[in-house]
Amino acid sequence: MRTISSKYELVPKMNYSIKTAKDTYVSEFLRGIAITAVIALHVLSLPHGIYTAPHTQLIAVAIDQLFRFCVPLFVAMSGYGFWMKYQYLKLDAVRFWWSQIKKLLPLYVLASAVCYVTFMLIPQWLSASVTRSFPLQLLTGQADYHLYFVPMIFQMYFLFPVIFLFVKKLPWISLLLTAVFQVWLYFQFGTATQHPFFAQHFLTDQQQYFWWFSWIFYFILGMHLPRVLAKVKKHLWLGIFVTTGVLITWISLVAECISQLHNGIDPIIVLRTTRIPVLIYSTFVLFFLFSVAKSISPQLRKWSTPFSRLGKFSYVIYLFHTLVLRFLFFAHSL
Repeated sequence: MRTISSKYELVPKMNYSIKTAKDTYVSEFLRGIAITAVIALHVLSLPHGIYTAPHTQLIAVAIDQLFRFCVPLFVAMSGYGFWMKYQYLKLDAVRFWWSQIKKLLPLYVLASAVCYVTFMLIPQWLSASVTRSFPLQLLTGQADYHLYFVPMIFQMYFLFPVIFLFVKKLPWISLLLTAVFQVWLYFQFGTATQHPFFAQHFLTDQQQYFWWFSWIFYFILGMHLPRVLAKVKKHLWLGIFVTTGVLITWISLVAECISQLHNGIDPIIVLRTTRIPVLIYSTFVLFFLFSVAKSISPQLRKWSTPFSRLGKFSYVIYLFHTLVLRFLFFAHSL
């Protein structure tokens, strides 16, 4: 296969048709990490008042903020996977869209239907703010609180042909512009009550999570990860900087959240992912985890096999895990 030579290449030349097992391992391993973090966050949110009770607040907030990289990591790995696949191949938009619809939509509809029926039978599990219309639940990802991710990622995939061209033509500019945009947007989210437009359309965490542009930086960062990490590996001090950055930003996140909770702010607002400090923290974590995944030798992969296995089924687990957690928590509380 003829490859394309360009000074703008984000990763070394490779034929995707002979994609190495290591690339597959990296994707599965990181998706396994991400789904583990998602489950940990949702388990943590089940006990009532855990974020405000004095004896549990610090540890609950610390764990919650530690795992806030989960959705950014999922989004980044989508960008990474698509870039690795299409960087040297012709992207047929219609074929690409159809392949994603076939892969994602049937299970999403099934999971939404199961949630809809379950909440009809157990209405106390359903938030009062959620629409009762099943078609609208499908469209907006409201069948359960975590299902916003699927409509959001469909939006991202629909725009991927344009995003792909943007990154190919303006690689570093695309990364810089989306980083600046994401900071600006998260600032607007944080001050939404001061702006009528944002107060009406982006006040809640679910309103913010639903839209593709709330996550676009992570998606494009995922497309740049191979080249960025190649630079980090060349300089030891950059690796130390990334590791230190993870620790410092996490501690700062916890301190900020505790302070806001003491001021009586709603935990959902305080802990949400669409905040500038989480953006900085998650960026450091993405660099760190991707570097770790790429550096694990075949001899050391045995210990990480559970994560890679979870990664293979991360989409199914993501769709259905909240119902399983509710049933387990309900059975335990009887």
